[in-house]
Amino acid sequence: MLKRYIKNVLISLGCGALVFFMASLGDKEVFDINFFRMLETMLFIVGSAGFFIYEFSKNAILNGVLQTFVMVITAVIVPMAFGIVEYNLWGILSTIGAIAILYPTILFIVSKIQKNNLKKINEKLSKNRE
Repeated sequence: MLKRYIKNVLISLGCGALVFFMASLGDKEVFDINFFRMLETMLFIVGSAGFFIYEFSKNAILNGVLQTFVMVITAVIVPMAFGIVEYNLWGILSTIGAIAILYPTILFIVSKIQKNNLKKINEKLSKNRE
């Protein structure tokens, strides 16, 4: 379990660093080390929480709710802690609303795609057995 956790967190941090690097190639003003630290901290928190939530709870609805909660808390608190965003009630509420609507919708779409892919794989496997 520890090996999978470390692998998942490192992949998450590496993907975030790659996206940030690609964005900074296009616009040099995007590259700010404080913003990069904030991004990596957010990815670490969300990646770690997501791994442990999935590991200890196999209920998909509960996982979605808990992961949405972690993402909302992370998206609100971490930017203010790093001094990237100042306290703004309407900004916080709009962030919470956007994440609360988009993340469960994306989870639903991804789960449907995964179920469809698993169905196709099972059909191919059943044909191979015959």
